[in-house]
Amino acid sequence: MSDIIPFRISRELPFAVASQLSEMPENVQREFMREFSRRSKSMVIGYVMHVILGILSPHYLYLGKYLTQFLYWITLGGFGVWWLVDLVRMPSLTQGINDKIADECLRDVLIKHKILGKNVGERPLFANTPPVPLQPRTFRTDDDPTHLSVAELQTGFLMDYGLKTWQVKNEIQYDWENGNSEKEFKIASGSEILHLLVGYEGDLLLTYIGSPINIFSINENLDKYILQNQSPPNILQYGDLKFYKESYKIGMAFNRGTAQTQGTKVLVWDLLDQSRRYLLRIEQTGRNQFRGLLASEVSQNDFMEILPNK
Repeated sequence: MSDIIPFRISRELPFAVASQLSEMPENVQREFMREFSRRSKSMVIGYVMHVILGILSPHYLYLGKYLTQFLYWITLGGFGVWWLVDLVRMPSLTQGINDKIADECLRDVLIKHKILGKNVGERPLFANTPPVPLQPRTFRTDDDPTHLSVAELQTGFLMDYGLKTWQVKNEIQYDWENGNSEKEFKIASGSEILHLLVGYEGDLLLTYIGSPINIFSINENLDKYILQNQSPPNILQYGDLKFYKESYKIGMAFNRGTAQTQGTKVLVWDLLDQSRRYLLRIEQTGRNQFRGLLASEVSQNDFMEILPNK
């Protein structure tokens, strides 16, 4: 997104709004910014009302929730309990209202400028359009022709990892809008199946290995949350690990293990644990199609004797 929408604001906007704004002319972005700045609510003001005025706080009135404010007042802030709860909930209350205001501001600006074909609230990524027949990019490899690395794996290749010999059964390449690419390899040793993620961060080759997981094992309502908020929660608990949202990526996925050349539109959220060793990836490839992957970071040097299967 251009500098017209400051990063501190764009990162708080709903994903669908931010995506559409990035495609809008500068005059539209400026008008959205003026309108959103005028109508959006401040968490600081909400806290000032809440702390100074106590159970008489009109913070729901400030947020435009008039019926809720009436109930809050007549119960004296739930006899103080509601007041304590809102002391914690103020950031999410403010964010929820601002998300709705952002949707309304964008809708009003698009109607005013008669910009058609862009439905607010629908992600452009999953619009009802046929797949674009694009070829995957050339994936970056090492310069040493005498030594194969995990970046050069292909379907059918063999390698040693963890005192076992593995064969690459499938290869998916992700080409992201930011110009980067990643590969995900499905590898097998007997009946054991693992997934290997390979990608560059600058000049550093990062590798993660793990297994797919059902997103409902993370949270039974995770899909509904993502569809409603255009993003998973900032923090997710899975087993003994707590994961923090790190980034999201938009792009195309190409199954290089088949003859199919058409890519699939894909959106990915990466969450890392506090040690940044474990990765929780949530992938969306359709309006209601989600996939999860739990992996841990490993060294590329852990993979040895990489050979084509002749």
